[in-house]
Formats: sequence, structure tokens, C-alpha cells
Amino acid sequence: MKTELEIIYESCCNTTGYNLSSKSRAKRICYSRMIYFYFAREKTNESLSTIGKLVNRDHATVLHGIRKYHEYIKYDDFKKISKQVEKRLPSIQDLILSAEDRELKMLYSRNKRLEKQVEYLQNKVKSNDCEFLEELRVLSEEQRNEFRDVRWRPYKRMLESRVNYKN
Repeated sequence: MKTELEIIYESCCNTTGYNLSSKSRAKRICYSRMIYFYFAREKTNESLSTIGKLVNRDHATVLHGIRKYHEYIKYDDFKKISKQVEKRLPSIQDLILSAEDRELKMLYSRNKRLEKQVEYLQNKVKSNDCEFLEELRVLSEEQRNEFRDVRWRPYKRMLESRVNYKN
């Protein structure tokens, strides 16, 4: 079964008749890519990097293409192509995941990211760089609150500068 991105990609390619993965920077192909970037971002929960990989581009190019889409949509030739692609997309809705499935997929993805962040923070706390946490536990509640509210930012900057200095 094809992914949402592949369906949108094929719809753009079939409508315009151009290979969006080519290295060409011809205006007509760039227009088609911008349309693909826009619909891929609007209709899916995929990251900019994932959207760009299908057409051999990076996340910055995708973001730039989406911004340019909003600028070019006022031109008739661009608007015409965009509407043709959009008309083809509803005909393939049966192949696209339901809204609930997309929401679950997005939540699963976010959960994975949060798990990685928690793991990273736990490893950082276990390392020697965070010996000050043991010292904080000895302080009274009032002193801990003061440290958190007032002194944490300079201390954090100092730690970051030490890390940068070592590198």
C-alpha cells in the first residue's frame, strides 16, 4: 500500500507531467515541487525532511517551497496547476489513512520523540556534569525555589560555556 506522500507525489507528477525528483530548476518543475510540498504538508503529518526525501531535497528547501507557494498562488497559471492537483487528491482519499489513524500515527511519533528526550535527560543527570543536583537536594525548599527562580539561568549558561570551551 502506498503512503500518503507517495500518493500526493504521484498525483503531482501525473497532473503536471514532470519528474519532481529531477535536479532541474526549470520554473515549471519548481512550480510542481512547490505544489507537492504544500499539499504534502497540508494533507499529512510528515516532517519537512520526510517530505523532501521523496524528491531528493532537504527540509529547508521544503519550507522555502511552501512559503513560495503562498506567494505564487496569486498567479493564474500557478493557481490552475494547483487546483488540478487538488482535484486529483480527493479521488485517492480511499487509500489515505482515516483521520483517527493519522492522529494515532502522529501521537505515536511524538511519544517516541518524548521518550528519547527523557532518556537523554536521564543519562545527563547520571553523568558527572550534574553533580550539583545532589547539592540541591540538601538545600531547604525555600533555597531550592530561589535557585530555580533566580540563579538557574546564569548557572546553566556557565555550564554551557564550559561545554563549548572544552570543544
